[in-house]
Amino acid sequence: MNRTWLISILALSMLLLLLLKTYEKRALAPYFKGERSLQLRHFQEAKSRVTPNELTLLELWESMLTGRVAPLDRWLRQEYKTLALAHVFTPSGFHLSAILWPVMFFLRKRRHKVGLLSFIGAGLLFLPGQSALKRMTLVKLQQQFFGMKTGFLMAMVLDIFWGSFSGCPLGFTYSFLFLGIIYSGAKGVTIVVWFFIAQVMIAFIQGSLISPLLLLISPVINFVLALILPFLFLFAWPLWGWQLSIGLWLLKFVQGLVSFSYSVVMNFPLLEVNIVLLIFFLLLACRQARPALIMCFLFTADLNTDIGKIKLAGRYEWQAQGKIIKVEGGKIYRTDGICKRDLVKGIWFENCSPRRRSSRNKKT
Repeated sequence: MNRTWLISILALSMLLLLLLKTYEKRALAPYFKGERSLQLRHFQEAKSRVTPNELTLLELWESMLTGRVAPLDRWLRQEYKTLALAHVFTPSGFHLSAILWPVMFFLRKRRHKVGLLSFIGAGLLFLPGQSALKRMTLVKLQQQFFGMKTGFLMAMVLDIFWGSFSGCPLGFTYSFLFLGIIYSGAKGVTIVVWFFIAQVMIAFIQGSLISPLLLLISPVINFVLALILPFLFLFAWPLWGWQLSIGLWLLKFVQGLVSFSYSVVMNFPLLEVNIVLLIFFLLLACRQARPALIMCFLFTADLNTDIGKIKLAGRYEWQAQGKIIKVEGGKIYRTDGICKRDLVKGIWFENCSPRRRSSRNKKT
């Protein structure tokens, strides 16, 4: 593992994310255009042959193959986003590697691999959007000639001139960040830890919360998806009855695993990410125990600052006590009310309101 390489990748990625966060909605916004998404006509036709419950899984299947997330239920997208699985809906290196690894395993000669990747790249040129998939194909091709790291850097530079950055700068930055970690040489638990640090950094930039349980949950789900994606790709054409049944069965298993993991994560406290916590995780990954311990003290002290600004629950404030129906983002839906959760200085607060009875049930 090249630690200097990893720190450089993280630093450059953070710089890009900060620039996008600062200027995307102002100076650079007119130059960013949304990508066109690919639609599969035979998936649209198959929607008339499935039940309402299977329709959600069919839309999930199409989104995994094309990146078209518009038809998906927003609660479903929230589950994948919370579990750091949003990359599933962006056809990229994860999809390409998962689909090609059974084929590349048998291709021992470089010219055969170059021929296959060139054929795929030529075919992708005729598809709308799919910049992440085109970028990854370019990376794989460059690596065949210039090695893993040099090929990766050359492909990213070429991709900037290709126009991918102006079309989807956030996708480019994520590719640079996570592919840079993969090509650092880290393996096993080490690469899982660095992936988690990358997610912590993204949460810091976006001002969102993150769960430490992702260290355990995210690798398991990604491994399952990597095993299933080749079959989902093969069964997607021409989508006959038996292909549709098997694909929906596989997706039912995946979605069950995702929903269960989401419920587990949301029933444990999430972390507020500040600069101290980010540096703490970074020092742990670099095996700097003493500085990490100092940052830990600073982080716990930060939780107690401005204690007077923390809102306190009133004595007569109403609190929902009913059974939990579902947990959705920062809200808890109970049988007798809805509670919105806020994490303030490491303390969870709930602001609850009772469910209103429908006017149809009211007595006249």
